[in-house]
Amino acid sequence: VSGEQLIPSSVSDNSELAGSKEVWRGAVLTNPPETRDYGIGETSIPLVYEDDYGNKKSVVAKVTVLDLIAPRVTCPTVNTAFTPLDEPAARVAWGNVFVVDNSGETIDAETSASSGDMFYPGNHVVLANA
Repeated sequence: VSGEQLIPSSVSDNSELAGSKEVWRGAVLTNPPETRDYGIGETSIPLVYEDDYGNKKSVVAKVTVLDLIAPRVTCPTVNTAFTPLDEPAARVAWGNVFVVDNSGETIDAETSASSGDMFYPGNHVVLANA
């Protein structure tokens, strides 16, 4: 967000009530914030505007940044597992599920089964959610 993006869309004062024929020449932002990126969430930016007559008005602009990009989940590959002789199921282990998010925050993955669980013969899908 830059100072140019914080120009008010409309400005009014009471000069016409005092019989003034002066034309409003626009508000001047007297404390423009530095141009920068804002993190996810809401940030309040204090602003001060001043007119040609020295009248000042302080306001707070709120900038809200939303994270609309889903995290990227990478699941480990599990090869075919075999049940031990005379056992009804096989214990299957796999590596970590990796999650990367554009927010830079650490995101944990939840899985529908855990590494080391027992699985009966057949095809199984383990879901990972982040």
